[in-house]
Amino acid sequence: MTDPLDPSPAPADPAARRGGLVAGALGVAALAVAVVVFLAGGGVVIGGAVLLVGLGAALTACVLLWMAWTDQDAGWTPRQRSRGLAATTLALLLTCACVVVALGRLASSGVQLALISGTAVVLAVAVLLARPPADGGRSAR
Repeated sequence: MTDPLDPSPAPADPAARRGGLVAGALGVAALAVAVVVFLAGGGVVIGGAVLLVGLGAALTACVLLWMAWTDQDAGWTPRQRSRGLAATTLALLLTCACVVVALGRLASSGVQLALISGTAVVLAVAVLLARPPADGGRSAR
């Protein structure tokens, strides 16, 4: 058991990054499918269900990627960490904005589709930035 007053946090499990990558890929795919369903006139029930899955996966991915980026022992360079945190933060904000705008009916359907599409793109960037390097991460250390 770790001491809660210990200033050095335990390193994040490498599974946090893998989980973030998987959840992020699922989120990007589901958000893209939701946009296609809404554009094709597939209905609010089907599109809404796919959108709900996509936003849930996006939120999960953002939390896990945040854990991965803030892990001091992961071997990230300061530049990688700052880019990754920026992309992850923006993806998290857009994910939350999608929920607020949709539930509050604050914008037209066109604006909501643009917001969902933008969220998918930014989440894809965050996922791509978190991919392990081809050499297995040995060059970053």
